[in-house]
Amino acid sequence: MSQYSSILQINAPLDLVFQTVSDIGQFSKAIPHIIEVEFLTEQKVGVGTRFKETRLMNKQKATTTLEVTEYVKNESIRLVSRAGGSTWDSLFTTKEKEGAV
Repeated sequence: MSQYSSILQINAPLDLVFQTVSDIGQFSKAIPHIIEVEFLTEQKVGVGTRFKETRLMNKQKATTTLEVTEYVKNESIRLVSRAGGSTWDSLFTTKEKEGAV
């Protein structure tokens, strides 16, 4: 199993950063390669939300179905997709940096 981790410091209020990565309708602001989002549930926030995202990958469109499996406001959101024999498990966490202005 391969893993990838990235840390990015953003000079913005915690709630704004979390809203940007957790608002599926605005997901492309956090991940620019996403060109379309289609909700598969009436629910649009929180655990159980399912959606399809389409993104450009090497000039090709790729569509994936994802589900929110964890959601803690202003802390974390986990998106899981099972496709093509693989499980994609993406965890976004947000926290304030001590001493940041």
